[in-house]
Amino acid sequence: MKNEVLRKATLEPLRCPISRLPLEWDESGQWVNVVGQPRRYPVKDGIPILVEHAAQTTDSTDVAASTR
Repeated sequence: MKNEVLRKATLEPLRCPISRLPLEWDESGQWVNVVGQPRRYPVKDGIPILVEHAAQTTDSTDVAASTR
């Protein structure tokens, strides 16, 4: 539980550099998803790589699942 709170707190001040929307961890912990957008960023050694060229477009069904 402590790790979950820490993970959420880590992303709280961060935003997508393209849309400025908030981010959330995906279930695998290897990506952070842009809330409500079909975009995600990789995570390397626990650090989200929030640069435009690292962004990846996702399937819209992935976005719908992550916002529930």
